[in-house]
Order: sequence, then C-alpha cells, then structure tokens
Amino acid sequence: MTPGADPVTLFFDAMTSAIGVNTVFGEPVKAGERVLIPVAETSMGGGVGYGRGTDGEGEGRAVRVGIGGGGGGGATTRAVAVIVAEPGGVTVRPIVDVGKLALAGLANAVGLWKGAMTFAKAMRKRR
Repeated sequence: MTPGADPVTLFFDAMTSAIGVNTVFGEPVKAGERVLIPVAETSMGGGVGYGRGTDGEGEGRAVRVGIGGGGGGGATTRAVAVIVAEPGGVTVRPIVDVGKLALAGLANAVGLWKGAMTFAKAMRKRR
C-alpha cells in the first residue's frame, strides 16, 4: 500500500493485493514428479461518486443543501486451467465452465431462431 495516499488509491491498492492466483489457489503443488500450477482469471472494478444540490430559494423558504457520496467495488477470481509439468512434457488442462457453455448454446439457438424467422418473413413478402 502507498502510505499517505488518497482514499481512492488506497482502495484500489487493497483490491489489487487481495486478488490473484496465489491468494485463492496457493502456490504450485508438487505431486511426485509432477508440478501442478493453477491458472486463474481475475477481474475487479470499483467506482466512487459525489454530489450535492439545493432545495431552492424563495420567499419564506429556507435553503437546504443536500450532500452525499459513496463508493464501492468488487473482485472475482475463478480457476480457468491447471498447468501440469512432468518429465514427459508440459500440458495445459482447462477447467470447463459448463454454465457458460450452456449459456453460449442458448444464445446461439436464439440467434439462429431469430435469423430463421426474419428470413421466412422476407421470403413471404417476396411472393
């Protein structure tokens, strides 16, 4: 962390140090003659905001000023593969996310259906 830095810099420094392969999965593991090295995908995001406004001025009205601010962030890390180093060579074994595959298949099916319906409608108009 950066000593004496502004709060936003401190926030992002803390987020950056909190995510990563070593944080979630630990060091590479030696199993016999094999060394297993975890591979992860990490992402983070955050934001801050500030605002103020007045209720207005007028005869018989007190001026009220509202001030507010806030911030937040989040980070995710997920396993994507394992690198296996052994005397016979090095291989990468991906970790398949079945949920993402199902979602991609569904999105493709909807796109194909919509394309087929648009094509059928265009063909009917040509008659």
